[in-house]
Amino acid sequence: MTTRQHAIGDLLRRSAARYPAKTAIVHGDLRQSYAELDRTVNRTANALASRGVGKGDRFAILSHNDHAFVVAYFALARLGAISVPINFMLGPEEVAYILEHAGASGMLVEEALLPVAEGAVSDRVAVRGVIGAGRDGWEPVEDWMAHGDDAEPVVEIGDDDPIQLMYTSGTESRPKGDPVEPEPDLPVRDVRGRR
Repeated sequence: MTTRQHAIGDLLRRSAARYPAKTAIVHGDLRQSYAELDRTVNRTANALASRGVGKGDRFAILSHNDHAFVVAYFALARLGAISVPINFMLGPEEVAYILEHAGASGMLVEEALLPVAEGAVSDRVAVRGVIGAGRDGWEPVEDWMAHGDDAEPVVEIGDDDPIQLMYTSGTESRPKGDPVEPEPDLPVRDVRGRR
């Protein structure tokens, strides 16, 4: 008997099984089907796992909307790691606070935001990826996406395991982290509130 899984990382896997050739993502000239995106996510997850990222680790993402953001988000979910998306409008001091407060052990940053990240990152952030050309101490995320193993990582993830740590804006004080857990029993709604 197979147990149905409801974790965020499973959403993409199920879509890839149902609609393998259907377009899942368009970013500039890049178009990927659900099956292609699923394999890219698996390769990225396996690359991150080989760098020591695993269940419960907190991994920061500092980027505008980007294909690599989507891939990293799902890859981290497949590993049971906790995504920590960071507002790209924050400065180095605020980003440093979030990295330290969240206990982030890894970070993915858009190339244009590297100066902010470099002004914020500490030695604690051991795994560092960049969307764009690599720089000293920062691996190109494209290398993660090209990892040789596209098998889905085997990680036991509970339906109530946290998937991300969202930070408030901190307008009146320091930003506060709020863990987000999936709620599989709630109906999925689109952005307008319809089922």
